[in-house]
Amino acid sequence: MAVMAVLSEIQNPVVIMPARDTRDAARSQYNSQKKERVSEASKLIRTCKIMWVENSSHSVILEHPEMITTALQTDVDAGFFEPDAKTEGSA
Repeated sequence: MAVMAVLSEIQNPVVIMPARDTRDAARSQYNSQKKERVSEASKLIRTCKIMWVENSSHSVILEHPEMITTALQTDVDAGFFEPDAKTEGSA
């Protein structure tokens, strides 16, 4: 996958906010594969954390604007986006 090849070049801190919809059992395999891909991507980015957005479609910002805003503000306040931030891993 071409995208995966460039992830290690990212120098700025990144918060990956993937949607995960567990309301439909038929999506179980897709959710499992998605979890693997997100985990692989996060390991390639120097400073990265994962915030899963549960029971959401791909439009997490539109569906949960307050939650996203609060999470990002918490990260700003904690210094996550500072140049010397360390990798936190998944949440």
